[in-house]
Amino acid sequence: MCLLTTLLILYPMSTTAFQLPEGKSPYHNALSLDELFVQVLPEFETPKTWDSGMPSVLISYYGEFVNRTDTVYEDYIYMPIPTNQPLFQLSMVCETDRGIVYKPNEIVDQHLKWKPSAPIGINEKYSFMIEYFYNPIEFRENGLKDFTFQFHTDKTIPIVYIDVHMPNSSTNHHLHPEYIRHFTINQNVEVYSFIFNDTSKTKPVNLNVQYQKHNNLPTNVSNDRFDYEFWKMPIHPDFIGLIIFTLILIIIGYSVITISSSNKHNRHMIVDDGKEIEFDQLLDEQQSRRRELRSLLLQGKINEETYRSLLEEE
Repeated sequence: MCLLTTLLILYPMSTTAFQLPEGKSPYHNALSLDELFVQVLPEFETPKTWDSGMPSVLISYYGEFVNRTDTVYEDYIYMPIPTNQPLFQLSMVCETDRGIVYKPNEIVDQHLKWKPSAPIGINEKYSFMIEYFYNPIEFRENGLKDFTFQFHTDKTIPIVYIDVHMPNSSTNHHLHPEYIRHFTINQNVEVYSFIFNDTSKTKPVNLNVQYQKHNNLPTNVSNDRFDYEFWKMPIHPDFIGLIIFTLILIIIGYSVITISSSNKHNRHMIVDDGKEIEFDQLLDEQQSRRRELRSLLLQGKINEETYRSLLEEE
């Protein structure tokens, strides 16, 4: 009976001790996060460890923690991160107060954990950046692609700004909820902006993105490659004529310069070891020597470095 009474007394104490304040998790940190900037970039880049042609979504977080406590903050920082999503791969964790400083980190129960390089003073700000890849994209009919970006947080964030950068060569963009702004940036990438207020554990972000795209070529690759469609286009005859005329002018100019240079030498005599050698003879010998060196290079008897070194001695 005494044991039962003791347990009944301790039970409410133990449950209270392990209960966390509302809105907090075991990985809650005392820093405030007033706003967060998020970039969602579908098919922008493919991680090196993935198979080429596999689409990905790159997510970037940018923000500033603020120490509004009455003590200097020297503990770890925790940030929820969706490690349970398909093919999740962390790209980087950085401080951005003084340039980009990569931080050692670890993942604990779907939270990213890292320690600031220096203590965060009272009312001081701490800027950070997080990037990760994952592949939530689902394929529909006629090249339609579909995914939903979800953002969960342990604490309330008053404002979350999200920019969705649509991939190149994509059309028929449909996003839900309704975006507040649409604009284009370099390389004609279309961007859709959203604002979510008072995001919390009970009020997460759910942003659906749909677009049509018939290949999986990443935006950052397609911008650097040749436009093969250009070379498939028929060439206008006037354009061919212009090219031929330009080549003729180049050949005539080169011939005039060569003849003028040759006349200036006027077959000068050069003394070599007491012998007089005509310039044309010496030129022929140099050209012959260079042909021999080129032949040795093509036969693989000398390498490119040796070839260039011997040419410089000529």
